[in-house]
Amino acid sequence: MRGEVVSSGYGAGAVLTLHVDAFAGTTKIDSTTRSAIGDNDVTPYGFFIGDPNLAGGINRIRTQVCLYRPNYAPLCSKQWNDIRD
Repeated sequence: MRGEVVSSGYGAGAVLTLHVDAFAGTTKIDSTTRSAIGDNDVTPYGFFIGDPNLAGGINRIRTQVCLYRPNYAPLCSKQWNDIRD
């Protein structure tokens, strides 16, 4: 996966985090996060996810972005699932 996490306008103590999980069926195989910290931060990312030794590989990647700020409950997007047929 490639992209960037951009934190802008949320304040100095904010952390914007991308959560990524890889599944084979209902079994979680791998997960990772990438975060932009503070205001006006850009964090580029590029990574492989899954298990290259897993026969058949993964068939679903779930992503979600959450905003964490001091004195506030986390604010998260809906989860997005990319499914391989």
